[in-house]
Amino acid sequence: MNASKASDNGSRDSLPYLLKFAFTENFGVLLGGDAYINQTDQAGSKLSGAGDTFFMLKQKFAESKDGKSAFGVEYGFKSPTAKEGLGSGKTDYLVNGIYSTELSGNTIDLNANYTELGEALSGEARQQWGWATTWSRPLNDTWGVAAELSGYTRQGTQSGSQFLGALSYNMSRRVVWDAGFTTGLTPAAPTWSVFAGVSILAGRLW
Repeated sequence: MNASKASDNGSRDSLPYLLKFAFTENFGVLLGGDAYINQTDQAGSKLSGAGDTFFMLKQKFAESKDGKSAFGVEYGFKSPTAKEGLGSGKTDYLVNGIYSTELSGNTIDLNANYTELGEALSGEARQQWGWATTWSRPLNDTWGVAAELSGYTRQGTQSGSQFLGALSYNMSRRVVWDAGFTTGLTPAAPTWSVFAGVSILAGRLW
């Protein structure tokens, strides 16, 4: 679940999901979106329903000899499955480059992404660029901590950036709970949000 508050006093509560399926150690697919959204705009009007859906392919390559560093790429699209007012109403195309490395027990991920929006307002570009840098590490065999800085820019609009902090709890080898918050660092980003969720490893199909 995710609950967020915008700078214009609008709010958005959602139930996001993400399904991952790996065909090999280096290649898999992602399917995700918002199973449900409850949204209130600055005028107090409410709207609810399912959100948009995205489909991505993920590929890892150029792994270091010690296995501690690797490059990867995600590419795919977001389909406008939400009703009017809850999504963009157009298909967006996405590419995300990833560099991941381990250093003294810390995991560091660097992301650079590009989105081709299906539609934009007059005077605004359809091309959006984004970035994120994430640090995480285990505190012990059960608990872990993570922090992330991210942002985006698009010509004709204000740039946005935010900070994220999170804790994770390994209930077992197959079940991990996590919770955290984000805070906007620029007016264009949501003022704040809180989230909680669970990751479940279903196991091998073959």
